[in-house]
Amino acid sequence: MAGLRAVVREGWRGPLAWCLAAAVAQFALYACHSVWWGGHTYGPRYLVDLLPLLIPMAAEGAAAAGALAWSVAATGAFCYPAERWNTSPDEVDIRHERLWDWRDPQFVRCWKAGLSPQNFALFRADALGAPDQRVPR
Repeated sequence: MAGLRAVVREGWRGPLAWCLAAAVAQFALYACHSVWWGGHTYGPRYLVDLLPLLIPMAAEGAAAAGALAWSVAATGAFCYPAERWNTSPDEVDIRHERLWDWRDPQFVRCWKAGLSPQNFALFRADALGAPDQRVPR
């Protein structure tokens, strides 16, 4: 959001306004698609192609971009799938309207559920070593 100040200051003379317009157009196009959801995943994979358009905006607002990246990435990396949002109270693949219901967003439920222990397995000392090469008898 901090990058918007630079867009307003530069107007249509600068590239940031065009990047923002292209990103908004792509968001609008995706929003018109009736089956636009990530299924049972947590992440922005359908919007990865927008990153080149949004990077200049993020560079202008580094603090805001850093806070957003940390909140989304940390939630996905350290909390998911502890909250079971995809299947409770109803299966998200059947009740798609849950994806747009702000009364129970997935990221808030992840935050309330807290950390998911299996997501920390790679931080153990033995996770970085070579696998055991002994042949089982």
